[in-house]
Amino acid sequence: MKNFEFNVHGICTNPNVIEYEKGFCRFRIETAYTPYGWIYGLKSAKSAHAIYSHCTGYHGKYFQKEKDALLHAVNLSLEFFNEKHRCSSNGNFDGFIKVPKEIFEKLDDIINPKPRELDLFADYNFNE
Repeated sequence: MKNFEFNVHGICTNPNVIEYEKGFCRFRIETAYTPYGWIYGLKSAKSAHAIYSHCTGYHGKYFQKEKDALLHAVNLSLEFFNEKHRCSSNGNFDGFIKVPKEIFEKLDDIINPKPRELDLFADYNFNE
């Protein structure tokens, strides 16, 4: 297993990272293992609105599996992206921020990974 490192504030400095950006919307989900279990960090933003938390155990939530920490962070991101946030142009409100469907698709891929075909001989060089 990867050796995760933490700074003096308890923040992981080398977490596992999944990130994606499309237009003015983006997310970054981090996970790391501690002696107490898996933890997560989250950065989700659309235009000037965002939620952010470091990859640290200070949330008080530890998970038995990395997938459980990921699912929790993805669900928080989905809640955020589903909220209505107004956008403005020169200080005048002109509507709500539209989240590209690709953001939701990428988050869904984390929750429900698509099966992929494995190739038994992918690393074998037949020319030798």
